[in-house]
Amino acid sequence: MRGSLSFKVIRICLLVLAIFIFREKRLYASEVIRLEQAVEIALQRNPKYLAIKEETKAASWTPSQVGALPDPQLKLGIMNIETDSFSIDQEPMTQKQIGLSQRVPFPGKLKLKQRAQESEYAGKKWSEKEFMYHLVAQVKVSWWKLYYWNKALGILERNIKQLKSFVKVAQVKYKTGKGLQQDVLLAQLELSKLLEKKIFFRNELTKQEAHLAALLDRTPNERLDLPKKVNESLSKAPDTKRLFNIGLKNRPFLEFQRKRLDASKYRLELSEMGYFPDFNFSISYGIRDGENLNGRGRSDLASAMVSISLPIYSGSKQTPRIHQRKKEHESIKYNLRLSENDVYEEIRKLHSDYESARADVELFKTGIIPQAVQTVRSMLAGYQVDKVDFLNLVTSQITLLNYETNYWKALAQAKSTFALLMVAIGKVELNEK
Repeated sequence: MRGSLSFKVIRICLLVLAIFIFREKRLYASEVIRLEQAVEIALQRNPKYLAIKEETKAASWTPSQVGALPDPQLKLGIMNIETDSFSIDQEPMTQKQIGLSQRVPFPGKLKLKQRAQESEYAGKKWSEKEFMYHLVAQVKVSWWKLYYWNKALGILERNIKQLKSFVKVAQVKYKTGKGLQQDVLLAQLELSKLLEKKIFFRNELTKQEAHLAALLDRTPNERLDLPKKVNESLSKAPDTKRLFNIGLKNRPFLEFQRKRLDASKYRLELSEMGYFPDFNFSISYGIRDGENLNGRGRSDLASAMVSISLPIYSGSKQTPRIHQRKKEHESIKYNLRLSENDVYEEIRKLHSDYESARADVELFKTGIIPQAVQTVRSMLAGYQVDKVDFLNLVTSQITLLNYETNYWKALAQAKSTFALLMVAIGKVELNEK
């Protein structure tokens, strides 16, 4: 009996332990995230982007509101009641009245208000698209930076391992009387420098992981890994003239400015209609109690009235408003031109930076790194037969480390710059129609 009870307790404990281990694995499970997946996750989960989308949806309800007539007014009351008796059937003009009034702006005013707000809403949609492109670029830049620090750390760890082998070679030669103690000390010093650099690389890697996690709205428990291999190809970018023509046509920020210009035009036209009056229509129905002198009941009374606003203070109201709207319209027009110039400048700068980084990548990949690898092999072979100084061997290895690291840095820079260039021309990818 006791044995059976003990067995049940052990089974329960093992079950609890298994659940705990499974939970820990779930909490801290890593996931390999490709660049395209990172972009998709950001578009689905980034809080700021989702907030902007909701703001745009909220703005879609505004045009119909400003284009609607003001709410009519219902009036209820008693008119011409005698104050000595407060009787409602003694005085013939006493009446219980019900009325309705409606203010109507001059024809065309509401339509202009609605068009102005529709342009503002259209501008918000373009502004949302502009943010979306920036978010995609931020994710790509952050992803490539993280990839660079991952590769840099891997290269550093490989070089640490290589330098440790150099230390062993130097120690063996020193013990056999064929090497110098200073070679051993030198190798150990360079190894310590690399270990110090490893701390810095890990710190940068952690910070970049946190930044990308924030863009993807991921918690610290949702760890991510990057793929081991990526597309390292870099295509030549079109010339700046073609890119500018694409940007002038597609850049959401420029479309946002154009919609602001449309809205200001409608507001200017609306201000010019300020000289035209608005109307207020009202009708009322008065119910009378009591009888006339001839014994017949008093008939009810009906009234209709229209009131017209008189813009007699146009010198201090309507005319200054027109001047204000004209200046606002001109200001937005100049800002649009300024934005076009900024886009052109941005395209030229990013195009130059991209081509420069692309050239660096090609040079490192096809020229510098293969030569440096061959140099290290030659130096190591020469050192083992006492034909190469140990300092030159270590220096060649450190130089190779720097070249390999700089290659991935240049590649990440090129990929990131290209992503920013796509933002400047208003596209996610260059082949996007």
